[in-house]
Amino acid sequence: MRHTDEAYAMMLLTLPLDPGGEVALRPLSAEEFSAVAGQLDLSGETSLGSLMGLDVAGVMRLLGTDEATAYRLCLLMDRDMQLSRLIDECADDQTEIVTPFDSAYPQGVKRRLGLYCSPALFAKGNLELLQAPYLGILGISGVQTTRRARTGVRALVMRAAVNGLGVAAGDEMGACRAAREEALRQDARLVCALTGGLQAFSRQAENAPALLQGSMLLISGAHPLSGAGTQDAARRNRVLFALSQAAFVITTDSRRGEAEAARRGWCRHLYVYDDEAYPQNASLASRGFEKVDDLESFSVADRVEEWLRPDAEQLSFL
Repeated sequence: MRHTDEAYAMMLLTLPLDPGGEVALRPLSAEEFSAVAGQLDLSGETSLGSLMGLDVAGVMRLLGTDEATAYRLCLLMDRDMQLSRLIDECADDQTEIVTPFDSAYPQGVKRRLGLYCSPALFAKGNLELLQAPYLGILGISGVQTTRRARTGVRALVMRAAVNGLGVAAGDEMGACRAAREEALRQDARLVCALTGGLQAFSRQAENAPALLQGSMLLISGAHPLSGAGTQDAARRNRVLFALSQAAFVITTDSRRGEAEAARRGWCRHLYVYDDEAYPQNASLASRGFEKVDDLESFSVADRVEEWLRPDAEQLSFL
């Protein structure tokens, strides 16, 4: 994939180029990157590509920032040899890097999170899947997934597939694993948003055939060779919510960005599984999530038309 100067600059500023994490030089967060890009926008004549080749003094003049910040930006922009090597390594492993400046990037994510807060992603599999509609399934590891919850998630995934929706799920065990397994069984479109370990996840026996077939895509903001859990779930969930036309939280610890997703409108149709086995879920009902106490009987067909309506509808005054 050919990248613009803006895409290349974003990768230099925000991507982890080392699987172990760069302790001495931390890439910019979405908020920090947005602030830099926004300052460039204010000038009206410069873009992210204009940061290339500047020294500390040049960055200070361009952005009006302090010396420490300018020094950090220069160090990040000076990682071009590391980035070139990473791009080559990714290409050898059939992994792409997509940014919101690339046409392959999911338009819904860019629209809901904003151009500069939409993260660059490592992607392995069929990139065309990023443009399709999805039902999101979110959950956490470390809690027992009841038989009723697993059965309900599988029914929900099956009905999503029947109604033309793919499934977007995390890499967690429990509810997310049940969703992934059912999506694979239904041969449905499946996007797995990972917190790390992309290369290892792609080589698992249950995932390799779907990746080869083109019905599965793996995306991650963490380095492909990193371990699972390298990126915190709340930041990963931003993409998962924004990619989904409707999202169901099956299990939660209330620390995964759900309230922020509702407040910022990253997904317009939010649901939470209401079951006494998961008392933590109850807090989301007061934060904009619709309670669903029986996933197995939930009618996707009755809701899908509403879910698929455009985020914004054009008004005619004629």
